[in-house]
Amino acid sequence: MKKTASILILMTLVLSGCTQVSGDLNGRVKKSIADALALPASQANRNKTFYSYYIEPSVGRYSGNNTGNIFTYEGAKFLMNLNVPVIINEDAYPQSTADGIESIADPVVDQSGTYLDSSEINHTYRLRIYQQDAVFLTALNTDTVKFYAVTDQIKAADLAGEMLKIAKSVEVNEKTVLAAYTNHQTLNYETEKVQLYNEVVPESGAVSDLINDTNTIGNSTTSSQGAAQGQSNSDNQE
Repeated sequence: MKKTASILILMTLVLSGCTQVSGDLNGRVKKSIADALALPASQANRNKTFYSYYIEPSVGRYSGNNTGNIFTYEGAKFLMNLNVPVIINEDAYPQSTADGIESIADPVVDQSGTYLDSSEINHTYRLRIYQQDAVFLTALNTDTVKFYAVTDQIKAADLAGEMLKIAKSVEVNEKTVLAAYTNHQTLNYETEKVQLYNEVVPESGAVSDLINDTNTIGNSTTSSQGAAQGQSNSDNQE
């Protein structure tokens, strides 16, 4: 009886602990976001053709292309894509903004607000975190960039703040973006985006069930012949 009672007590403690961790996610995310918002926006230390941004020494760069990067933070990968349709005019490219995230129901975290960049310009953001079992998909969208990550619960909260800190530092070269992409029938960056996205979000397994199969991550298979085709994608210190 004593052994049985001990097992029941242990199971109760474990289950209670799991419930508490899950319940604390919103709180940890709020703190992570609040800490990021409290910091002044950093000046960019990485330069690309279309934009510049700042990453701290604790953030590594895994790979990238003209319009995006995959970063690593404490062993987790996360993706940043330039939000080209919004920068140009989202009405001009209504299909290019679909990435499947908007179609997912019931995020466990859904927060939005504004932040100031290094030029004291106000931007909007929306953070959503989705859960399937022990896997969490984090999506932070702003009017300049979009971030995605697939991690465990603890890293999801930490990455939310890291994503926002980078977003605050982003400086977009709007003239170059407009020159490269305006009036193109297909957007080069869509193909680049899906390649990067697939490196972060597995194509099979539990996480893929979070994505609505009817909304693919970019449906452009033909590269445009515009100026972006030959643009350099080298960053500083790479």
